Amino acid sequence: MHLTRFADYQVISDEKFALTTPSDRGKTLIFRVPTHPNSWWTGNSVQKPVIFFKILPLEDSVLRILFDDFEILPPTTFEKSHTRGYWEAFSLPDGSGPIDAPVTFRLDSGRVQISDVIISYQREAESPS
Repeated sequence: MHLTRFADYQVISDEKFALTTPSDRGKTLIFRVPTHPNSWWTGNSVQKPVIFFKILPLEDSVLRILFDDFEILPPTTFEKSHTRGYWEAFSLPDGSGPIDAPVTFRLDSGRVQISDVIISYQREAESPS
């Protein structure tokens, strides 16, 4: 047996949700951190996980995303427009973290609708020789 690296993913929300005021604490979703060997978030240029989501800015807005209180999307401006896909590769400062990690979408200004949140990552599995 040898190890094969492949992409895996988790849909952490396929529901639409709105962020309407910066005074909201945001929307927190739960990501079940994979427990496979070889940390999927090591942060090198090849193995970074990626967060994908759809966003509809209802007005000019600034959004940030936190993974277990670590900022994985710094404040990013979305001009009022149509629904679009957005993705961000990220790494975390170390390989430790909770098994159920909170992923928080936080609005600094504006109003947005978010949907179809997915985190993709690489992992290794044994495959027949």
